[in-house]
Amino acid sequence: MHYKVCILAAGNSTRTRKAYNLHKALLPINNKPIISHIIEQFPKNIEILIALGYQGEKIKFLVQNSYPDRKIKFLNIKNYNKKKTGPGLTLLECKKLLNCPFIFTSVDTIIKKKIAIPNQNWVMTGKVLDSENYLTLKKNNKNLIFFNKKIYKIKNKYFDAFSGIAGIYDYKKFWKGIQESKKNPLEVYEGLKNIKKLKIINTKWLDTGTVEKYDKTKEILEKKIRNLQKLDEQIYFINKFVIKYFYKKKKINNLIKKHIRFKKISPKIIKRNENYIIYKYIKGERLSDVSNPNLFTKFLFFMKKNFWDNKVKNNYSEIKAFYKTKTINRLKILFKDNNVLIKKFKINNVYIDNVKNLIFKINWKKLINESKTAYCHGDPQPENIIVNKNSIKVIDFRDNFGKNIFYFDIYYDLAKIYHALIITNKMVRENKFYVKENKKNVFINFKKYKNLTNNVNILRLFCKKNNLSFQKVELLGYLIYLNIAPLYKTNYSKLLYYYGVLKLNNFLKNKKNEEYSSRIL
Repeated sequence: MHYKVCILAAGNSTRTRKAYNLHKALLPINNKPIISHIIEQFPKNIEILIALGYQGEKIKFLVQNSYPDRKIKFLNIKNYNKKKTGPGLTLLECKKLLNCPFIFTSVDTIIKKKIAIPNQNWVMTGKVLDSENYLTLKKNNKNLIFFNKKIYKIKNKYFDAFSGIAGIYDYKKFWKGIQESKKNPLEVYEGLKNIKKLKIINTKWLDTGTVEKYDKTKEILEKKIRNLQKLDEQIYFINKFVIKYFYKKKKINNLIKKHIRFKKISPKIIKRNENYIIYKYIKGERLSDVSNPNLFTKFLFFMKKNFWDNKVKNNYSEIKAFYKTKTINRLKILFKDNNVLIKKFKINNVYIDNVKNLIFKINWKKLINESKTAYCHGDPQPENIIVNKNSIKVIDFRDNFGKNIFYFDIYYDLAKIYHALIITNKMVRENKFYVKENKKNVFINFKKYKNLTNNVNILRLFCKKNNLSFQKVELLGYLIYLNIAPLYKTNYSKLLYYYGVLKLNNFLKNKKNEEYSSRIL
C-alpha cells in the first residue's frame, strides 16, 4: 500500500529545551536521538515528511546524514513560534505533500509495538492518570469518537488519551475537517472528528514531551544501562556513523584542527557543520573493556610518542588559570546549583571541616611549577582509546586548554587516565553506585573494575621510569572529579564531588604528600 508518514517536529520544545538546550527530537535515548527511534519504526521504503521549526536545521542535518538510504523530505513551517499555533496548523501546511493516506505522529511519541499501516482510519490511545496533560476521548456508538478538551485530573481515575499518532485513510475528510474548523489554534482532532469510521488501537506508548516524562522513558528504554548526558554535548550512534553534537560552535573548529593534526591516530571526519562532526564508527574494543596489562603499557608509550615527547615551554599563567581558577569557578557553580555539603560533615565517617579550605590549602605553586607542557589529548581515559589488534586510535579530544588547543601540561593527560581507572563510565551506565545523604553524614560506594584498577600500578611505574611525580597525578585526578561534578545534574555529580573531596582530604593529610600542602591540616 502506498502511504506516507509525517513527523511533527516544528514545536518550540519549551518544556525540554530549558533543561537541555536542545529540541526534544534530538534528546538521546540509548545513544540515538528520539527522532531516530520514530523514523526506524517505519519501513525503509516509506516516504517520510518532517515538519521543522525550532532548531530545524539541526534536526535536518542529523537526519539527512544518518539516513542517506531513506526518502525523507523536510518542510519549514512558517510562524511556528507564534501564539496560537500547534499540530493542526503544522499539519495543514503539510497538506500539499500529503494528498494520499498517511500516518502522522508527534515527535515526542515512541511506540514499542509494530505500527499499523493506514489501510483504515485509526488512532492510538493509552490509559493515563494525568489527563490534564492530554487530549482525551470517549467512544459514542461503535465507530464515532468525541475528543474532549484537556480535562482536570480526577484522583485514581484513568482516561483514554490520544498518543499523538494516527493513521488517516480518508485523508480528504480529514483535511476538510481541519480546514472548516473555526478553532484557533487549529487542532488535529478537528480533522479526526470529521471521520466517522475511526478505529481505536489501545497501546502502551512512551511520552518524551516534558523533562520528567523524557527522563522516565529514558530509564525504561535504557533499563540498567544509564548513559551519561551533558547539558551542552550529545553523542549519537546511528547506523555506522558516530555523530557528535556541540552547543558551542567554537568547539567544532578546535576539534577539527586537532583531528587534522593527529589524523594518523584519530578517525577521519567525513562531515561537519557549525554544531556537528560526523565520522565512521571505528571497529575495535575500548581499552576500558580490555584486561591486558601489556596493552595498557603499550598505550602509555603510544601516548608518550605521539603526544608527550613533543615538549614546549610552559605558560604558567595559562596553567594556573586552567588548574586553580577553573577549579574554584567550577566549585562555585556546584555549590550554587547542586545542594551539596560544604562545611563540617562526614564522608564515609571521615570528618571534613571545610571544602573551601581544602582548595585553599593546596600548594598551587608547586603543582603549577612542576608542569611539563607538550601535545595533549585532553581526555585520554581508556574509554576514548580504541584498540584493534596492533592498532590504537584515539577519539574525543578535549577542544582546548584555555587559550591553547594543542599544548598543555602532560600531567593533565596522565591524571585523566588515572581518574578513569577508579570511577568509570561503565560503572555509571550500569548504575553500580550509591550516594546517601543524611543531614551531616554522607555515604558513598561504587563498583571498581579489576581490569582497570590493576593498571594503576602500571601507571605509577610508568611515571617513575619517566621521572614524573605520581603524587601530582593523584592530586590532579582528585581535582578532576571536582571539576567534572558540575557538568551533570544527577547523583553521579554528587558521587564525583564527595569522592573527590574525600580523596583530596586524605591526600593532604598524608605526611608523604606534605610538599603539596601549603600548610599542615
